[in-house]
Amino acid sequence: MLCNIFDTTGVVVARANTSRRATASLNCQDGARFICLWMLMAAFWGLRGSVEWSLGAQEFPRAATFESGASSLALGEGSGRSALQGNLSIYFTTPDGLNRFPLAQNIGGNPYFSRELEYFPGNASPFVTDYVVFSSAGIVEYGTLRLTLQLADSNQDGIPDLLQRRFAGTGAFNGQAAPDNPAAAAFSVGGVMTREPGQHRGTYSLTLNSASAGRVVFAGAFSMVSLQGAMRFQRDGTSGRTSLDLVLTRPDGTANGFSGVTDFSVRTANQVAVNPMSLTNAIGQNIQVGGMVLNRTGNRYIGSLVLGDGDLVTSWVDYATHFVEVTDLNDSDNDSVPDLSSPYQPPAIFTQQPKSQSVAVGSSVTLSIAFTSASAASVQWRFNGVPLPGANANSLVLENLQLSQSGMYSAQVANRGGPSTSSNAVLAVLILPSITTQPGDQTVDAQSNARFAVVAAGSSPIRYQWRLNSTNLLSATNAILNLVKITDQMAGKYDVVVANEAGRATSSVARLTVNVPPSITLPPKSLAVGIGGAAVFRVGASGTAPLTYQWQLFGTNLVGANAAELRLSNVLALMSGPYQVRVSNRLGEVMSEPVLLTLLNRFVTGTFLPDRQFKLRVTGETGVKYALQSSADLMRWRALIVLPPFEETAPFAEFIDSTTQASPIKFYRAVPLP
Repeated sequence: MLCNIFDTTGVVVARANTSRRATASLNCQDGARFICLWMLMAAFWGLRGSVEWSLGAQEFPRAATFESGASSLALGEGSGRSALQGNLSIYFTTPDGLNRFPLAQNIGGNPYFSRELEYFPGNASPFVTDYVVFSSAGIVEYGTLRLTLQLADSNQDGIPDLLQRRFAGTGAFNGQAAPDNPAAAAFSVGGVMTREPGQHRGTYSLTLNSASAGRVVFAGAFSMVSLQGAMRFQRDGTSGRTSLDLVLTRPDGTANGFSGVTDFSVRTANQVAVNPMSLTNAIGQNIQVGGMVLNRTGNRYIGSLVLGDGDLVTSWVDYATHFVEVTDLNDSDNDSVPDLSSPYQPPAIFTQQPKSQSVAVGSSVTLSIAFTSASAASVQWRFNGVPLPGANANSLVLENLQLSQSGMYSAQVANRGGPSTSSNAVLAVLILPSITTQPGDQTVDAQSNARFAVVAAGSSPIRYQWRLNSTNLLSATNAILNLVKITDQMAGKYDVVVANEAGRATSSVARLTVNVPPSITLPPKSLAVGIGGAAVFRVGASGTAPLTYQWQLFGTNLVGANAAELRLSNVLALMSGPYQVRVSNRLGEVMSEPVLLTLLNRFVTGTFLPDRQFKLRVTGETGVKYALQSSADLMRWRALIVLPPFEETAPFAEFIDSTTQASPIKFYRAVPLP
């Protein structure tokens, strides 16, 4: 939608430079006031600049033209000559309704001539302004002008052509001047205004014939304030959202682009109400737009709005009333009512959106949508925003995919309510991962370091996961696996799984062999045997093979004692003592703690208890069962008890014989059992 706005009060500009008021503060006396005021006004307008800016971040599928013009005009300085006063100048400012020197406008506390020819519709003489006439000697006269312009309305929209920039604005005017100083009777004035179509500036001539100034014809320029641009909108039932992208042209010809977004409602097919909004330009200046009620005739909507920067101390341009005409040429359903207010036809509603996918090169994929539509609808798939020829079904089938087909896919469904676009589905066509360099076997010593590496190809990003004996290793997610201070528990089969969004590949197995020094896992134990008996010492050891053994007695190597077991038979007294074993491999050696071989005699001792019972203690070889026997004559022996095998830590047993009172004498012996 394109828009032209006519500003009745002048330029609508946010207070972009609040500092301009401070820097433009002037102290002027009446005699030189017009010079100060024009300097101040020049500073005010000169700081505004020209900027083009568009919202651009919202998607509005419909557009109409928007045109507006302020209801007030800006009359510039006029010059003329009278026989009575010589060369004269005339200045104009906003009417204040008072018979005083015109001081209606202030910027930063200083007055200036605002140039406003204010429009009061409905009055007999609707255009009013205060004026001041100067000569080289000072003020000649000031008062109020009330003018009636003979204005054409070419398009019959109720807005005079003079206030619509697109039309030529030419018309004669007449009216009255009411002098306030020096006080005098009102007198007639007349003149003509001329502006070419498309121009915001024109010329005027004004004829005065006052008692103080004499008859003089003033010639000067006038300008209008306009807003022109686009009104883009989207409908949702009887409500909608609109964005305005407008260029504001001020009386001095400078222009700024402003943008904003607001909601609107469709009251009837012939009336639309637009909510107030804030417009912003590229340098952060803001202006406020009052709500608009637009009434339709054909494809045109007529209304008005008020623009302002919220500060009534600034120029009339900053709180002006504008005539508005919106032209909407959109008629999607051909019902002769523009889309802006046409009875609502809802667009299609998606019930299923296309889904993003990652697939391998050469594979196929299907993207699908589903939707509901109250009217006939057509489908058009798009790739990166560009329509795909022949892709007009609910499902899009893509086969033998190549890398170039990676991108964003969406579907647009159009019906009488307008187009609806699905969400974007991102299709990633990827190269499957492959391993070009496999990890290799390694053999290392304990407490040293090892390094496995793999080289993989495929679409990025590639992920890595190293494993030991098929179990994932924590934090092992790079192409290189560094192992430090290796222990024997770290030995095993290593591999790595390489993956991307398209798939995965597993490397070959690399074996890690760890050489470890010997350690004793089962130390030998002390033994106690009888003379002539047998003894066996055993040791358990681990470490990298081959392991060698050397048994020692009293620290001296025993010849031929080079196995994990040391077997001694027919033990003699000289074979008793401390035994130990040294276990070694190429990485080092370890010595067991010494253990004792003790020789035992088999004997029985006894002690009488207070109740005349006899407590026996039997000592013998470990691991041997003994039968404890008694006799009164050393000829006939009676078994008392079979003792369990003695342990190395306690090679003895105790027994209490309670039958000693029946015999004056008894003999005892311990007999080993097989």
